[in-house]
Amino acid sequence: MQTALFPEVTFPKINLIVDNGQQPIDRMMISVTKPLESAVKRVKGVTTVKSSTSRGSCVIEVYFNWETDIYTAKTQIESRINEIKSMLPAGVTISTEAMNQSLFPVYGYTLESRTKGLVELKDNANLLVRPLFSQVAGISNVVVRGGKVKEYVVIPDPVKMSSLGITPNTLITVFNNTNFIASNGNLADYHRLYLTLTETRVDDIIALQDVIIKNDGNRIIRLRDIATIDLQQQQEFVIVNANGNDAVLIDLVKQQGVNLMDFARDVKSKAAEVRRVLPPGVELKPYYDQSSFVGDSIHSVSKTIYEGLLLAIIVMIVFLRSWRASLVVLLTIPVTIAFSIILLYAAGLTINIMSLGGIAAAIGLIIDDAIVIIEQIYRTHEEHPERDNFTIVKQAIRDLFPAMVGSSLSTIVIFIPFRMMSGLAGSFFKELSDTMQIVLVCSFLVTWIVLPVLHLVIGFRHSISHHATPPHADPARKLRWLTWLFNKPAFAVIFVLLLGGGAYLVSGKLETGFLPDLDEGTIVLDYYSPSGTSLEETDRMLREVEQILVHHPEVETYSRRTGIRMAFRTVPQNFGDYSIQLKKSRTHKTVDVIDDLRRQIEATQPSLHVSFGQRISDLLGDLMSTPSPIEIKIFGDNQQKLETLAHQAESILGNVKGITDIENGLVLAGPSMVFMPDVQKLAQFNISLLDFQTQLTAYTGGVPLGINANGPTLGPAQMAMAGGVQIGSIQDGEQMRRILMRFTNFKDNNLDKIKNDLIFLPDGTTKPLSFFCTVKIISGETELKREDLKSNIVLTARLTNRDLGSAIKEIQQSFAKELPLPQGYTVAYGGAYAEQQHSFKELLLILITASLLVFTVLLFLFRHWLISILILFISVLGIGGCVLALYFTGIPLNVGSYTGIIMIVGIIAENAIFTINQFFANLKAGGKVDDAIKYAIALRIRPKLMTAIGAILALMPLALGFGLGAQMQQPLAIAVIGGFIAGIPLLLFVFPSFLRLIYKQKTIQQ
Repeated sequence: MQTALFPEVTFPKINLIVDNGQQPIDRMMISVTKPLESAVKRVKGVTTVKSSTSRGSCVIEVYFNWETDIYTAKTQIESRINEIKSMLPAGVTISTEAMNQSLFPVYGYTLESRTKGLVELKDNANLLVRPLFSQVAGISNVVVRGGKVKEYVVIPDPVKMSSLGITPNTLITVFNNTNFIASNGNLADYHRLYLTLTETRVDDIIALQDVIIKNDGNRIIRLRDIATIDLQQQQEFVIVNANGNDAVLIDLVKQQGVNLMDFARDVKSKAAEVRRVLPPGVELKPYYDQSSFVGDSIHSVSKTIYEGLLLAIIVMIVFLRSWRASLVVLLTIPVTIAFSIILLYAAGLTINIMSLGGIAAAIGLIIDDAIVIIEQIYRTHEEHPERDNFTIVKQAIRDLFPAMVGSSLSTIVIFIPFRMMSGLAGSFFKELSDTMQIVLVCSFLVTWIVLPVLHLVIGFRHSISHHATPPHADPARKLRWLTWLFNKPAFAVIFVLLLGGGAYLVSGKLETGFLPDLDEGTIVLDYYSPSGTSLEETDRMLREVEQILVHHPEVETYSRRTGIRMAFRTVPQNFGDYSIQLKKSRTHKTVDVIDDLRRQIEATQPSLHVSFGQRISDLLGDLMSTPSPIEIKIFGDNQQKLETLAHQAESILGNVKGITDIENGLVLAGPSMVFMPDVQKLAQFNISLLDFQTQLTAYTGGVPLGINANGPTLGPAQMAMAGGVQIGSIQDGEQMRRILMRFTNFKDNNLDKIKNDLIFLPDGTTKPLSFFCTVKIISGETELKREDLKSNIVLTARLTNRDLGSAIKEIQQSFAKELPLPQGYTVAYGGAYAEQQHSFKELLLILITASLLVFTVLLFLFRHWLISILILFISVLGIGGCVLALYFTGIPLNVGSYTGIIMIVGIIAENAIFTINQFFANLKAGGKVDDAIKYAIALRIRPKLMTAIGAILALMPLALGFGLGAQMQQPLAIAVIGGFIAGIPLLLFVFPSFLRLIYKQKTIQQ
């Protein structure tokens, strides 16, 4: 079966990354973002469109209904974009990606060397490592990040060019008309057909130097006569670092539906082959392995199953006092689980912590079914020792069969409404509910068919010590302390009031969350330096941060990206992230390590803004909306007013206890140096504005030369997803290298030098740049955000030692008092809180529907309204035990614990069904109501205690939360244990007390 951490979920989200050079934000918004928003909004199934626009780029997030086929929607979006593409500015590049877990790497390596440069490392990554890893079965993409690309830089001498009457446009024209290979057509000669080609390709630096620029009649001027050609590293504002060393990251992305464990095994095997072909001095080191993480998680859940099973078996041995009976029950469990796994495979479900958690949570119910049957058989043996085994088994199964069907249905039907649940929680917990339904069906079949057979083979053995037990007398007499309470209904009412009232009082103080918190052992550290900080200065600050990481006792490895992040989106050069792997043998929880790292980094680098999360949680958050659990959206029409409100909201959030890593949503671009040409002077000297801009570019970033020079330029995020494609004019082995004309190297340039640089006139003469223009410095612009075509600001924050529900409640109260909103401005809450509220509404509906389904089963089984209502009432009261257990253990009410609350309704109803079944049998035999109730309780007390204690102990390893997989199911386990504990008194004296009130000593005559 396929193995993964979570169920494979295709998220209803498509991201668009759009690049348009360095267009100003306002122009980018009008000419690119808004047309694209309107286009994608027309696609069927779209629910929300979010956008963020920065200088020259924008990211558009398109959300759909969960039932939408996202890949069909992706095709429709691309079709809508193609309809308007001709209306967009020339040179716009658009990358579209459907978001799912398989978009993110599951295995990562670093390529490091102490003797090789970053250019050679990247070439090795693209030419050696990438092709080999691409052979791994099930791989989707090999993403290469970091390293450097070399390019041929033409550094002209302005004085020489001017003396020869050569301008930059001359060089551009020459390279547009050379360095190509083209077909001339076919030619037949001597009965053979030939393809004719014109070959003008430039193959190396010598050929480049020999390119003819001009023939003035006296001499031929070649490129080497007027320029120096240098082989340099391409200027990229990206730094990748691994464990303190410059490195190339190689991230492996698997296809959706591929078994992670098999994929990881093939990757490790292929890595050994890669190491053999790498040049000496180049090392391939793993830095991230999700399969190890998944394996540990699944192992932790499996371990809880074994431990819980062992504890439950001990309970059975103590109560039954028979190793044979315990062995029969023990043998039915692996048969049930094996049968369940076969059906899970047939249903297309996978092995993950949700499906395994469902099996672990169902262990108690499996044992419950087996205990009820084996106890009934043994009690029948004790009452009728003279009968043979086959007759006893036949009678026991016949007497219990209606109750078996009803009790199994009462626990199975509660999971049917989970099909209504949507969103991320629905995708995860539907797998858990489907698993439990399958396991419970298998449990019913095994206990009905297999368990009796096992009992006949190895079960009860007659001995001379066994004598008939007089019915209707001994069992009830032994429990006078309990049956006495039946005559005192006031005690039952008091208990109900205490349980219900206590649960009501603590429910308002109960912590709330969305999904259970996990201790992953992996940290994502997002950071950014102040707006406009150079890449070198950001790198210097981060090198000091890395000293903290290196010397931290819990950190094993780390990798760093600057100018790019793991998420599929563009970021400024002063933004980036770390992926930090903690040691398996650590002594502190991940959240404690995060708090310690945050404290040290903020103390040493106060100007560096940092935000911490855990890798899997961040991945899921990013796929939904935002990695941060708190997302506050302020909508309005005036950008300046929105920015003012964002600062005020940030200040308010800073005073809320337990809130950290606050982001005000204002992403500032760095400052700009604006050149304002004197149009009249340029026209006087016959220089076009485009020519002026081209020459200015040649003095700063550089002008690509060649036929392909005007092709699209991909950003780092787009390049990572494009498989390392390189665009250039000179072929260098299997790579294409760019030819760049640049008068001054980047590190040697400054404003004063640019002002004195020479602008070429059409006749080759020159004048300084300052003669034609003025220069001014403007501050950076703020990134613009919109949601559903309305402007907004999005603030985010994380939590530390506080639950989501109380934090949002305090934030709402603080905003109501301290954040006056102008007319037309609104505040909305997104992120995990929005998902939580949506899930809680659905879970409440599921609880009501599940209760009605249980009531329907009871009506069909007993055909008695009052009895059915009483059982349902007792079952719903069990929720009080769940709430109290969550409160006293400090576990928040989240989707997991809410699922446990729904489960307890069916579990208590299941146990009550057997009591009513025995009660009706006693009445049918002629007993009075009081005697029938007492005898039914006396006979059912042993199996009830066995099932309750056995189920509690079976769930205890999950409730303790040892291991990642167990942590995911811990809230569910604690809620169910609380319900079981409350269910014992509810079933043993509250239920019979109310049952007695219903009948009032009357005998039912059918």
